[in-house]
Amino acid sequence: MSDTRKIIRVFLASPGDLQEERRAAKAVVDEFNKLWADTLGYHVELVGWEDTVSQYGRPQGTINQDLERCELVIGMMWKRWGTPPSKSGPFTSGFEEEFETSLTSRRSTGRPELALYFKEVDKELLRDPGDELKKVVAFREKIAAGKEILFELFKDLSEFEGKVRARITAYVQKLRDAESQKLSSETQATPTEQQRVTQEEQPARDPRIAAEAARFLRNFLTAAESPADNYTATEVARLRLVATTVKKPGNDDATVGAHDANLLFAHRSELPLDRREKFGLLFSGLENFSSENVPLWHWYMEVDGFERGLLCLLSIFREGHRIQANALLAARLIEEPLPVSEKRPREFFLQRWLSKDTQSEQKSAALAYLAECGVPEDIPSIKEEYDRTNYQTRSASIDAILRISLRQGREKAVRVLYELQPDSVDRQLLARLFEKESTIDAETLVDGTNHRSASVRRISAALLAKRGKLSVSDAERLLTDADEDVRYVALTALADNGRAFTEEQAKSILLRQTSGGILGAGAQSGERQFAKFREIMFAAKTDAELEVLAANETIFQRDVRLALLQRQFARQPQQLIMLIEDQFHQDYAEGVAEMASRYGEDNQLVKDTKGLGDLLRKGFTRRALDIVCKAGVAEHLKLVRKTLESDFVDYSRHDVEYLQRHGEWQDIPLIIAAVKRSEVGISMISTDYSAEYRLAAKAMYAIGKRRLAELLEKQMPKRLLARLIIEISDSSFRTLTNAQINRLFLDEDDSVRRACALKAVRAFSKKRLAQLLKEYIGGDGQRYYNVVHWLDLGVSMPKDRAKTGAAKAITKEWPESYPVFD
Repeated sequence: MSDTRKIIRVFLASPGDLQEERRAAKAVVDEFNKLWADTLGYHVELVGWEDTVSQYGRPQGTINQDLERCELVIGMMWKRWGTPPSKSGPFTSGFEEEFETSLTSRRSTGRPELALYFKEVDKELLRDPGDELKKVVAFREKIAAGKEILFELFKDLSEFEGKVRARITAYVQKLRDAESQKLSSETQATPTEQQRVTQEEQPARDPRIAAEAARFLRNFLTAAESPADNYTATEVARLRLVATTVKKPGNDDATVGAHDANLLFAHRSELPLDRREKFGLLFSGLENFSSENVPLWHWYMEVDGFERGLLCLLSIFREGHRIQANALLAARLIEEPLPVSEKRPREFFLQRWLSKDTQSEQKSAALAYLAECGVPEDIPSIKEEYDRTNYQTRSASIDAILRISLRQGREKAVRVLYELQPDSVDRQLLARLFEKESTIDAETLVDGTNHRSASVRRISAALLAKRGKLSVSDAERLLTDADEDVRYVALTALADNGRAFTEEQAKSILLRQTSGGILGAGAQSGERQFAKFREIMFAAKTDAELEVLAANETIFQRDVRLALLQRQFARQPQQLIMLIEDQFHQDYAEGVAEMASRYGEDNQLVKDTKGLGDLLRKGFTRRALDIVCKAGVAEHLKLVRKTLESDFVDYSRHDVEYLQRHGEWQDIPLIIAAVKRSEVGISMISTDYSAEYRLAAKAMYAIGKRRLAELLEKQMPKRLLARLIIEISDSSFRTLTNAQINRLFLDEDDSVRRACALKAVRAFSKKRLAQLLKEYIGGDGQRYYNVVHWLDLGVSMPKDRAKTGAAKAITKEWPESYPVFD
């Protein structure tokens, strides 16, 4: 597999009468990426109308920005010429502007390459072509006469797919051939300036063994030669360590493994290790840094690494791509400053980290470091890496540029977000960009509704709607957006503005047939949004109107009736309570009886309806209980308890939120059971239960924080226990005894141990952490290396750096909720 996948951006240009061909081109590109991207090292990204924004109200300026980034333009024409992109511009259609822009760029810069395809037109139409077809014919004749751009004809979809497939394959092969020629010439050339500097700066290894190590080796050999077994596992580990510190040209680089490194760390106070051995253990810690199973920070401080900014230096001068990359990830964790000097200015590091010849693993690590520790002067170098379209570093480049820009100011960062137009952005970063929404003006948010990223469009539209600033024209444009949440925001904004929609109209706007993915072929997206909009529609109706609609509901529906009962619940709660307590048994039985009286007991529809009873009643009861929980009245706690104890209803966050407000110690098992039900419901399409765990942990802690030790002993899913540990306040966590903490350190689940260790680093003093570490590694029983790895950080590093590192690790693994996405 290729180490990197370079991105080839292909722009798809056509008027609106070739939608099937556009979909076919997308299918060809998807097929190419699936079959050949890893093997050939090139990933094709198809850029076009659908990827830019919604189809209503085409923003040609945004599309032209996409066009500038593309290196191959595929143009298609049939019968339509298209509409002018603006009233005052020189172009008569968007396609004409795209083609002429591409042609002008090609003449001046040599890119992009152009490929034109004309779909054959029925001869009968050519006899009386009409204005649009006349323009197409004239354009084709102009291209043929100019002989500057070649074009091809196609008859049908199958022929078009074959031509596009051949064109993309030929273009990729051309790039591969050019790259091979370049690589061949480079391998025969003299070392580059960077290679010469690296060779000069690389510290030479002294082939001699240090005196202390040599003394140890003599003693070990004496013990090994004696008949008795006179050496220990720790001595064997040190023997292996010494071996890794000795190297001559032609030898492999090696580090001690996790078991030996942890054994030596446990006996570090007893071992007179020389400096080279300490470096060997430092390198072992870096080699295994991502696995979090080897101590690092004690040895880093032993060689004065923090004072020297050694991690950044090792990222360049230490051999081994993994150690180089992990050195940067470790530097990022503690936010170690870049050790700039007159000899090694900032540019020295950036040029080597982001050189075109640097491995992608190291580049990604460098970009992650710069995202936390970079300065505005670094952005041009990062932008250069972004423009290389390396598949493995593009997201990291975007993240670094945006985070550095955010440190300059939110307005600056949002402006950069719009300029770069990334397809996707990290959710935590987006939340930070838009968290102080009042600082972002409406005009900027309007620009955001045209962004390539659905998340950016969604947030921008929602914030505009919240302010009452989403214009009618913008809302209408967003009704055709590819993202169902964006369409929902636009629809509700228009409804709030007095626009009336029928249920069928809302359904046609919000629901979309899916072609596959986790929902499966033929499934519909937008159902959740449609259900929410129906609630809005019901809320706008009078009681009398709802009564009429409820009377016409079938046995399979209770939406209108429940909407009416929700409205009346505050003053007349009893009817809804009776339905919940009865789990809709009588209500459903009456509906079946009415159906049987109409069609007969032996009717197949009646039999099938009886068989659906449990499923439908569960859904009705679930929605009815949501009404009670959202009302949030404490006097209904017994009803909520009884219903949840019956295990009849599926998971709902409203249950957990209600119990957080009104629940008692006895209700904690109900919260745990609710989370287990959520796992069953979600596991079919996802393994991410973070929102459910977070909500449940907050509720459990709110109820049980005065009995914290008992709470942590409750039987629950391990991921929930880990999240609960994170939710505990630092002051409450400090009330736990060392014995209680140690039991969590010995938990069989990795996420629980990790959460407890990181929480301890953040909450405890260095003195207490040192005591915990001593007790943990000095015990006779089993111990886990990830606990030692994180406690080492807390004990060895300055407290502020250790807390910074623990906070980063916690935020990455257990992020908070993002109100901007709610």
